[in-house]
Amino acid sequence: MNCLGRLCRKIQFGPLAVSVVLTMSIDCLASDTLRLKDGSRLSDWLVSQGHDVGSYPVGLSWQVPAQREAQSILKHRLLARLGTENFGESAEARARIAQWLRDLPVTGRVPLPVVDARWLQAHPERDPILDAEHSLVMPRRPATLTVMVSSAQQCAIRHVSGTEAGAYLQRALGNSADAVDMAWIVQPDGRVQRVNVANWNMAAQDEPAPGAWIWAPAHDANWPNDFSQALAEFVATQGVSSAISASDCNAPATEITTQSNRDPARDPYISSNDWGFAGLMQTPTARMAEAGELRFQYSSVFPYDRGSVVLQPLDWLEGGFRYTNIRNRLYGPASLSGDQANKDKSLDLKFRLLTETTTRPQVALGIIDIGGTGLFSSEYVVASKRIGDFDWSAGIAWGNRCRWQYQKSSFGD
Repeated sequence: MNCLGRLCRKIQFGPLAVSVVLTMSIDCLASDTLRLKDGSRLSDWLVSQGHDVGSYPVGLSWQVPAQREAQSILKHRLLARLGTENFGESAEARARIAQWLRDLPVTGRVPLPVVDARWLQAHPERDPILDAEHSLVMPRRPATLTVMVSSAQQCAIRHVSGTEAGAYLQRALGNSADAVDMAWIVQPDGRVQRVNVANWNMAAQDEPAPGAWIWAPAHDANWPNDFSQALAEFVATQGVSSAISASDCNAPATEITTQSNRDPARDPYISSNDWGFAGLMQTPTARMAEAGELRFQYSSVFPYDRGSVVLQPLDWLEGGFRYTNIRNRLYGPASLSGDQANKDKSLDLKFRLLTETTTRPQVALGIIDIGGTGLFSSEYVVASKRIGDFDWSAGIAWGNRCRWQYQKSSFGD
């Protein structure tokens, strides 16, 4: 480190300089913690450190004593839940995680979103003001990251650029990785990210950086999501994962070289059908758009020209208004409306009844053309299940959406 370089240069100036600088250098080498001055800026400190190819600014830990009380409370709440609630793979697993938590220090770490000195100087409002009580810990660049599973075992795996969390789980758990639906990535900069890793819920995600933690509880172990989130937030205060030994890995060789030629995970695409709702062509699916989405759509499939306004006000509710031009039917008698095509206004709703899980499809109930003429009145129940890149849907309908003429809608003919 830079402090060691200064020591070597000072040795040439005499015994007094040697004794003074030697004490400072031992502190630096033992903990990588550097003393600060009141009122100094993080950018100034970063510039003063110069360039060290072995340092890892992404994992820089800014430790503030005032934050330790809140982090201590979080730690005790986690330990209390481990001691009183019945969740997890087993009581032994809870006890192991509790012991591991007890051994972790309360650091007071505050995440640093940006550690680029020049950027911080250009944006002084984002440049933290340091205090003499604060500490800055600059880690060495790690070569591994750590996977921790619900049995409380930890596995240090060599980091491979371009590799997502699922590949690391496969390396650490083998076939048992299929039992993990969600994982929590604690990036070395302190960010916590929950990612979907199963073949039914895979979505776009950031890859773990060197020194990241990955908490990967099995879905059948019943670890509550709020506990996993809180656990990840406390682990984020610890810094890069290489700072703590993680050697009890099931895999005999803890290295991966590729991502098994898999394409990067991407968010599932929610398409719209001709009626404006989530679906394909003429059929609806049980899928829902993100809450707050508003979309406008026009479709023309003879003899219908449809203009739709569809809103997703809640995660479980999709509603829309549709105006249809029916080209093969006249609006009324030719003496009254000439060759004007018929028109129809419709109000549609779709409700999500069940969310998708590992074994259960997402299920929705839809009602088409509520009130009005009832020309397109219909009700349906549809289920959707994703398997890898395929999203399967099946359902049953009544009324206009049903091809059997003897089936009638309860809202109209």
